[in-house]
Amino acid sequence: MRNYNGLPDLLMDVDHERLDTHSCYLLLSNYGEGQVCNESIPTLAVVDHCPITAEDWASSAENKQCNALANKQKCGDPHKFEYHCLLNENNVSVEVCAHTRVLSGYCAYYDTTVGRIVMDGKKDCTKSKENPCPESFDSSDIFKYKMCYNIFEEERCNCDINIKDQR
Repeated sequence: MRNYNGLPDLLMDVDHERLDTHSCYLLLSNYGEGQVCNESIPTLAVVDHCPITAEDWASSAENKQCNALANKQKCGDPHKFEYHCLLNENNVSVEVCAHTRVLSGYCAYYDTTVGRIVMDGKKDCTKSKENPCPESFDSSDIFKYKMCYNIFEEERCNCDINIKDQR
């Protein structure tokens, strides 16, 4: 049985050997109350794939124009309201303007049920053989760690997706 926003599922899937106090705080802070950013939700768009180079990321960010919304949103620091391209909870590639999260050695996804980026306790990118992520990095730098995209390929959902809920 799921509890508030899937919290028990999140804790069940965490690599408990790597779970330290800081990581636990970051995982739990993903599900704190009052952190839904409503201004982020209308910017959500399904894409075929996410950019994987700095140049492509910068180009996509410029096209998305999150900076134009940054001062209008009421979710937090305007400087942290940035372009992101990552997977959602259904392993579908999406781009969105959202607040940058500090990730603790794990990949992230955009959770449409809570309207924000959350750390995925099942996707430990520090263990990648090719370009592992550091113990701490910003979610807006996720394109640097290919594992955060590749790891999902075998799990990609082939189910029907309600596109209206994704926008």
